[in-house]
Amino acid sequence: MSDVRERLMNVAAQRNYRVTIGEVAAESGVPLAEARRELTLLARDTQGHLQVSEQGEVIYEFSPQWKQILEQKQFKEQLLSFWNSIKGALFYGVRISFGIVLVLSILIIVLALIALYIAANSNRNSDDRRDDDGFSFGGGGFGYFWNPYIFYWGDPYDRQEERRRRGEKMGFLEGVFSFIFGEGDPNRDAEERRWRLIGRKIRQEQGVVTAEQLAPYLEGPYNEQEDYVLPALVKFDGQPQVSDTGELVYVFPQLQVSANESYESGTPESLIEKPWKFSEADGTTLTWAGLLGVANFLGAWFLASQLDQFSVELGGYLGWVQAIMPFLLAYGTLFLAIPAYRYFTLGSKNIAVEKRNAFRANRVKVLKSSDPKLQKKIAWAKQFTRKQVIGKEDVIYSTDRDLIDQKDLDMDDFDRKLKS
Repeated sequence: MSDVRERLMNVAAQRNYRVTIGEVAAESGVPLAEARRELTLLARDTQGHLQVSEQGEVIYEFSPQWKQILEQKQFKEQLLSFWNSIKGALFYGVRISFGIVLVLSILIIVLALIALYIAANSNRNSDDRRDDDGFSFGGGGFGYFWNPYIFYWGDPYDRQEERRRRGEKMGFLEGVFSFIFGEGDPNRDAEERRWRLIGRKIRQEQGVVTAEQLAPYLEGPYNEQEDYVLPALVKFDGQPQVSDTGELVYVFPQLQVSANESYESGTPESLIEKPWKFSEADGTTLTWAGLLGVANFLGAWFLASQLDQFSVELGGYLGWVQAIMPFLLAYGTLFLAIPAYRYFTLGSKNIAVEKRNAFRANRVKVLKSSDPKLQKKIAWAKQFTRKQVIGKEDVIYSTDRDLIDQKDLDMDDFDRKLKS
């Protein structure tokens, strides 16, 4: 915590944690502008409150436990920063781990089946070599090849990211993960896109719109009370205007002001959701992932049936395989069950997406219709349109110039314009 904050809060503590900016600035010796900024940040970070008197004075009220609250917030921010620094590499490791486990699972099964075959032949050829503990791979034989590092291939995380930015195909190990889980919701940015389109539409209409003009971007239910417009009013500080016939239009004063001549144009007519995809991996990768998944599934269940024939507990390599058999069976089953479930549920998800897109497209048709009532409403709204472009010649004060260079500034007029 900075020395300035400590000084400010020491003053606040002396006054029961309820102070004005002038009080803390005078008592702490901190410049007024800096005190205002720091108090506002502290109120935000420590769950403080702002109070406004009838005379318009601002009072800051803090909790006596402000330091503990601030320390908890800073600790959470440090954890979040650490998580953000490792999550990319961690998620990449998780993605490729499913492909690595698939290859290892198949190899374990193949080696176990070979071991069973050798053990069966050995029992058949010589009763003296029969071993109730099973066939052991300790010290040599196939155990020589048991090195998990030989099954890793692919580029490091940063090179994979670079390849993805260049638009190159997904690697096999990542493709396995995509085969199982897909790539998630393709419309996770839908809300961000919705408000960006609404903002552009309002500015395109010079700050005044009707509910029908916003309907293609918003969700229903659509009703005569036009309740569905309320989120847009809150988001962009809109104000309703009522005509003599009771029609509502919505004015957004802050979106009528621009520092440039051009307004946004070419806004899409409605929000369009993207369809769900089974996977972003190419067909070859998906085919190989599916074939290996089927081979792993069948091999695991066949191996389990063979191991069940032993009435004694096996030792060595086969004993280890017998111990992890539940994992191999579960992995092999889920490897195919999860993508199968996704495949059969994608249809219903995409039907819902198509319905929402069609519904919004229908609102566009309503907007373009020749309904005289609607067209009259839109025409009435145009009286509130206003396009204010603030050019450089309209600027009466700028912080990039010294005040002495702006000495002809009428401060009374400046103050009046600032408050208006």
